[in-house]
Amino acid sequence: MAQQDLVKLASQGRAYSSGRAWTAEELESLITLERECGLKRDIAADYIRNGVITPDEYEKAQKADFAPKSLEVLQAESVIEHSKKVRTGLKFDEAPEKAKAEKEVVKKAADTKAKDKE
Repeated sequence: MAQQDLVKLASQGRAYSSGRAWTAEELESLITLERECGLKRDIAADYIRNGVITPDEYEKAQKADFAPKSLEVLQAESVIEHSKKVRTGLKFDEAPEKAKAEKEVVKKAADTKAKDKE
């Protein structure tokens, strides 16, 4: 039951991932990005998961046209990396999937940015 709650919370930006909650520092950064940068919680969460912690870093990321990877993309990459480490014998055709995932992230970020400006 608790695992399902974390999955739902993570999808709403209210937990770091489906496996763990925010640390105190991450939660403080999340609230700061929401308040000072005017981001929605799930978008601010994506930035924090990608290493953008402060409003200054967010501004630099915006100037560099940085598009954060979503929770789903990060989890998929984590599964692929874990499978490679344990050598399960599974083979992944990463190149097309990775390119597709990155295009979707960029498109989603652009759509979100457009909606935020409206």
